[in-house]
Amino acid sequence: MTLTNLFRLHAVLAAIYALGLVLVPKAVIGLLSDQPLGDVGTDITRLFGAALVLITLVTWAASRMSDTESRRAIALGLFIYTALGAFITLPGQLTGTWGALGWSSIVSYLIFVIGYGYFLFVKPE
Repeated sequence: MTLTNLFRLHAVLAAIYALGLVLVPKAVIGLLSDQPLGDVGTDITRLFGAALVLITLVTWAASRMSDTESRRAIALGLFIYTALGAFITLPGQLTGTWGALGWSSIVSYLIFVIGYGYFLFVKPE
């Protein structure tokens, strides 16, 4: 896998998740948890979906860039974002807030933490 392909994979997954969170937040969260999503939770879920649209656009643009310094800066930001995402979702999963599909979020975050970490620290461009 190349950094370009990692950016593209991240863009595609973020776009799919963003669409679901913006358009049908209760259905998506209903797949991940049996706890009901109230009005405030629905709005916050949609806002997170909107943020994922940003992630989609940034990662897709990064996949097309040739400037190494810019790609590294974006990869570092995404590394920090995905590490925080993994650390935030893990306690919720372990305490039972999320159902079995909640692990998919943690696994996704960890794949990107490992991927961006690899391209930042093990095999920099």
